[in-house]
Amino acid sequence: MIKLLDKLFMKQWNIAIGRYNMDDFIKYGFKNTTFKWYPVCKVNELHADPFLLKNPNGQYHILFEKLCKYKGYGQIHVKTLNENFDILSTKVLLEFSNHLSYPSIFIDESKTYIIPESSEDGNLYAYEFDFENISLKNKFTLINDKPLLDTTFLKHDGRYWLFSTQRGPDSNKNLFIHYSENFNGPYKAHKLNPLKNNPYGSRPAGNIIKHNDHFYRPTQNCTHYYGSSIVINKLITLNEEEFEEEFSFEIKPEQICTKIKGIHTINFNEDLVVIDGLFKIFTPFNQFKIYLNKYFKRVFI
Repeated sequence: MIKLLDKLFMKQWNIAIGRYNMDDFIKYGFKNTTFKWYPVCKVNELHADPFLLKNPNGQYHILFEKLCKYKGYGQIHVKTLNENFDILSTKVLLEFSNHLSYPSIFIDESKTYIIPESSEDGNLYAYEFDFENISLKNKFTLINDKPLLDTTFLKHDGRYWLFSTQRGPDSNKNLFIHYSENFNGPYKAHKLNPLKNNPYGSRPAGNIIKHNDHFYRPTQNCTHYYGSSIVINKLITLNEEEFEEEFSFEIKPEQICTKIKGIHTINFNEDLVVIDGLFKIFTPFNQFKIYLNKYFKRVFI
């Protein structure tokens, strides 16, 4: 009976922004933080995987996945905000004929790169972000023929390190690392892959955080369900032969907002933080339309 009632609710991911000091975050996690939520306009859509950029002109850009459940695949969108976090514009940044999500950001040698998850395509691509036109340019391929999920970059000891899971039955628990001496590759697989085999603390959940000469890796906890919480792991050892990280602390949904039931992405830029949250909305008619859409393999509008 409980499972039947649960099917009457739409699970919808929304994104939010707030201010928080990094010292406090590493020491205490989240305490007494106020977030500004950007509600999704259509009930059949979700917004998730937010990443944050600051434009030299003072504006902010939130890059995120927008997915329409009738279409069944995600696009990369960008919200441009003023200093008060009011939305100035929203536009499509990238769209394929297959699913896109997790627009990871990596800054190297004064260039800002966006590396979206494109595992359905089977390749990993990078784009340069154009701040003047708020667009992507200079696409190139980083890795061919590997359906990597939620790839997150780290530059450490003269090498570029990619943390990912991989599309398939163990997508939430098998951690893979690839590395190269150059950002554009070629990349080698770590000899210990997969380095972790646990739904608690393997799959990336945002950019790696550097604080006081230590690296902290946000990861997902998918033990009970997708988005159960975020686990922050401290990186201990990373080289071609070894990998070690240890648990630092956990962020639970109720620490962010009592109304959300899940969280799986967190990113910082200076004293700003963006997150996503899973809301459950009672929409029996909409759920029935989605069921029909799946059953007949056509769109009902």
